[in-house]
Amino acid sequence: MTVGDEPRDAVPEGWRKASGPEPADAPPPPEPEDAAPEPESGEAPRQRAVLAVLALIAALVCCYPVWEVLRAHSSVPDRAAATTSPSASVPAARPGPRPDLTTPERIRALIADLERRTGRTEVVSFSVSDGFAWATVPIPGDRERFENHTYGSGRGWSSFTGSGGTDAADSTPVDLAAIDWDVLGGLYRRVDAELGFPTRPRRTLRLKAGLAARGPFRATPPELSVELDDHTRIGWVEARVDGTVTEVHKPVRYAFSAPPRPDATGPADATGPAG
Repeated sequence: MTVGDEPRDAVPEGWRKASGPEPADAPPPPEPEDAAPEPESGEAPRQRAVLAVLALIAALVCCYPVWEVLRAHSSVPDRAAATTSPSASVPAARPGPRPDLTTPERIRALIADLERRTGRTEVVSFSVSDGFAWATVPIPGDRERFENHTYGSGRGWSSFTGSGGTDAADSTPVDLAAIDWDVLGGLYRRVDAELGFPTRPRRTLRLKAGLAARGPFRATPPELSVELDDHTRIGWVEARVDGTVTEVHKPVRYAFSAPPRPDATGPADATGPAG
């Protein structure tokens, strides 16, 4: 060793390349601020939890009066709706008996209604019973189509255009306003006596226009028919429009029908058939 040479560690030549850069070229150590923060102590999280609970309680206390006001206002319509709702306080009304439309007064009222709807009272067929009426009115200048008007108790009138039924095209229209409907009282009493129902059955009155003369066939007059039906048997009487009886069809029992109930009643009407 020569004078002035400082002692140093001898590093073999091959080690210098394999060990990477010189210590002077290595990156500097991280700054103190880059170091990971130290974990907090247990006191700080507990303080934040207590503050959050206190804030939630304060919010609930502030919102409670507002909620009470809104609930009080919203409850008033609910109570009003509950007292005015028909289903909540008022039981549904049961339908009453259907009116007997076969009386002279109600037949005339139906004819007046029909005239207001159509402007005429001529028909080729007309029928009435308890709560139901039907009229087939010819259309001027059209022998194939007819106006069919139906009336239902509680529903009023409805109409449609279509066929008039069998023989309608060959019928001679009859004027309903020209018939004396007061003859029905005597006719109904005759029907009751002829058919002899033990109860008050349903009554249906039908009017059919007569046929016009055609080929070898002579013209026929209009006809009335009074039909009685107690849901087990049916019978009817035919008559002219003046009330004269022309034919009696005694009651016949429906197939598979049960015997009539002794307490069965028909339409409640002062002019209806006697029991």
